[in-house]
Amino acid sequence: DYPVPTPEQRAANPPVRIPLVLHHPLTARRSIYAVNAGTFAVVPKGTALDDGFDDLDEHPSVDALLRAHLPQLTRPDCTLAWRWRPGDLVLWDNRS
Repeated sequence: DYPVPTPEQRAANPPVRIPLVLHHPLTARRSIYAVNAGTFAVVPKGTALDDGFDDLDEHPSVDALLRAHLPQLTRPDCTLAWRWRPGDLVLWDNRS
């Protein structure tokens, strides 16, 4: 099972709208963002956060649109695991 925040954790961290897909400013390549335990709902752009999201239960859209894709998004050729050695310098372009 994928970990989800408790009702207390959700209450302490109110909803914030963030994009699901980011575009790199130089290459325009798209990347998926917001796949984490804090994701509460996936809603169309322009939907108000108070439109039916009064409770603190996770919206079914999260499982249908995000968690169902986690095996694909986290497969080895889509992730990077770094083994640190003295002198290493790693740069991560987090713009998308």
